[in-house]
Parts: sequence; C-alpha cells; structure tokens
Amino acid sequence: MRRALLNAILEEFGKLRWLGAHTHWHQGGRLVPIPPENKPSYYLGEDYTRKQLMELAIRRVWEREGLPEDLMELCIKAFERLDERLDEQLRTAKIERRDRQV
Repeated sequence: MRRALLNAILEEFGKLRWLGAHTHWHQGGRLVPIPPENKPSYYLGEDYTRKQLMELAIRRVWEREGLPEDLMELCIKAFERLDERLDEQLRTAKIERRDRQV
C-alpha cells in the first residue's frame, strides 16, 4: 500500500510538472507553438514553489483515493523532510565537485 501510494504521488507530481512546462506544436500548414496550459499556476498562482507543487500532488492523490486527512499532513511533512535532505546532499555534492576542480 505504501509503495503504491508513493508511486501515485510521484506520478501526480511528474504530471503536474509536465503540464506546467510542456509546449505543444500545432501543424496545420506550418508549425505553430501552443503555450502550455500550466494547470499548477491555475491552482497555486504564478509563482509557486516546488514544495507547493508537491503538496498539490499529495492532496490530489488523497482526494482521488479517499484517504484520511490526518495521514495527508504526515505525508506532506515526510516529503518536506525528504526534499530538505536532497537539497542538502545536492549542495554538498556541488561544493565537493567545485573543490575537486580547483
């Protein structure tokens, strides 16, 4: 159950990111770019953060699956902690890589 829930959240997050960043092309004699619909900005406003996008993905999965609200808050906090750890590891890796180049 946890694995299926994690997969559903990550798929929803990826879908929301794709909807916000993908340009479509229409070919009717010539290629015409169609700007992305950007559904995340419709729900979150223009300047949304990655954290807000993840919360939206979690909320959409929770609504779709009909899960209890109190578990949703725990899940959001767990993803926030995971995001902070990943950011810290990426910063450390960039510093180490920069030090090796010097």
